[in-house]
Amino acid sequence: MKEKIQWAVMGVLLALAMMNSCNSCNQSTQEAKTKRAIERLDSTLATKPTAGMVDTIIRAEGLRVSKRVVYGQNAVVRTTARPDDLMNQYQQEIDSLTR
Repeated sequence: MKEKIQWAVMGVLLALAMMNSCNSCNQSTQEAKTKRAIERLDSTLATKPTAGMVDTIIRAEGLRVSKRVVYGQNAVVRTTARPDDLMNQYQQEIDSLTR
């Protein structure tokens, strides 16, 4: 009878040890996932432009557009194409790009 109790206690202790090891594996897996998520968030925040950078980008794009407009106006004057024909052509290109 005493032997059966010892074996039962050893079995319970073995089961508890196995459950503890599985739980620690699960915790380490969760920690690794959390660390990866934090690293992704940090890298995203590091590449996010500041307000000053956005203003600079918008200003540069505005200047590029102005440059294209001036070039386009000069090109219309130098060619025999009518401005409304060019505007229609541009609108068709815009429509094809936005589809």
